[in-house]
Amino acid sequence: MEYIWELFINLLGTSLFFIFANGKLDRKEIRYIYAKQTIACIIISIVLWIMNIYNMPTILTILFVLILFHYIYVEIFFSASHIEKFFWVIVFAMTSIFAEALTTIIPTQLFHIDLSEELMGGTLRIPFTLLYMLLIAVFVITLLCFSSRTFKLNFIEKISFIFISVLCIIIENLIVVTQTVKYKSHIRLLTNTLYMVFFLVLALFVALTIYVYQLGIQRERFLQLSKEQIISDMENKQYEQIISSIAELRYLKHDIYNHLNALNTLLSNQDYIEAQHYIHELSDSIESDHYILTSGNSTMDSILTNKFIQCKSSGIKVNYSVFLPECIPLSDIEICSIIGNLFDNAIEACLRISSDDEKCIDLNIKPFQQMLSIVILNTSDGIYIPHKSHTFASRKTELSNINHGLGLSRIETILEKHNGMMDITPSKKDFTVSILLPLSESEV
Repeated sequence: MEYIWELFINLLGTSLFFIFANGKLDRKEIRYIYAKQTIACIIISIVLWIMNIYNMPTILTILFVLILFHYIYVEIFFSASHIEKFFWVIVFAMTSIFAEALTTIIPTQLFHIDLSEELMGGTLRIPFTLLYMLLIAVFVITLLCFSSRTFKLNFIEKISFIFISVLCIIIENLIVVTQTVKYKSHIRLLTNTLYMVFFLVLALFVALTIYVYQLGIQRERFLQLSKEQIISDMENKQYEQIISSIAELRYLKHDIYNHLNALNTLLSNQDYIEAQHYIHELSDSIESDHYILTSGNSTMDSILTNKFIQCKSSGIKVNYSVFLPECIPLSDIEICSIIGNLFDNAIEACLRISSDDEKCIDLNIKPFQQMLSIVILNTSDGIYIPHKSHTFASRKTELSNINHGLGLSRIETILEKHNGMMDITPSKKDFTVSILLPLSESEV
């Protein structure tokens, strides 16, 4: 009966960690994840139960179960940075140690209860283990009431936090174990010095945890603001390209009037051969200097025209088919972000190919079953950098890591806003991005 109770308590403890982890971390997309998490919790409980039966040192129990096994558990089932996972594992471990201290220090020191009655086989083992679980449950519920936010630390900060956290847990656990040893030796349960050390270390650890958490949040906020600034600069660049295209069209319009006047003069003088020669030269000049698309949407026309000119100057062949409905569910800024980022990534990929004959971009934009379909395919060298958001990061060497993948991340944000979807298909010879945006009935 005693062993069954211990197994039950271990299952209850791992269940509290199950609730805590699911409340603080984002689950991975794993089939039957709750069932698999349950099996993992049962395995951890059985391991802890066996360690307790064979009277394994408490330090090993803390390090292997409350830290190592729990960390492996969250590493398998949850998606977050390694430091975030370790952070919440350490918080739960310290919570367990604090609950254990309360269920031993307070009863023995204040109420002079015989500690042997709390240990395995003692008459008060059941109520005190229930009290221990109740305290952990209260701490878990309290922690779950605070919102979780992603945070970032640099390498030195991560190593320092891990080292200090493990050291604090070992010190706290040794103090609790010392209390048990002192009792067994019929020496006074806990000296005032141990009291002071225990709660001082606990206070310092809580302060360190809060500081690390706030520091990480501030750094994450700074990085997010930096990303937003970079995205804003990217969008401003796209708009500048549009303004440049519009200015070029204005110059072209002005030149057309001059060309028409020159042609009118030649035709008035009946100099038809010279007029024909002038028309051929004008056509060659327009084809060489101007690449103008007319889809009906001025923003789309401007950004595509500008990108086509870039492709032409870089020796990249462009095949395109653009059919737009009268209205599309995107603002001018969003059009610039999507088309501009897609083309910038495609041009970047083509520039990494040595042979000009292989540099090619295919663009297809059209309505498709009440959706706006945008498909862009570019030749590729087949080398990609996977990104944590399941997209692919930029390989521009002059950019810092913060820039990597921002273009596609920005597109994902816009598509999420409009309930759209994006599919990325990389291969050894080409790279395809397919986008579908819902159209309202008035837009079809």
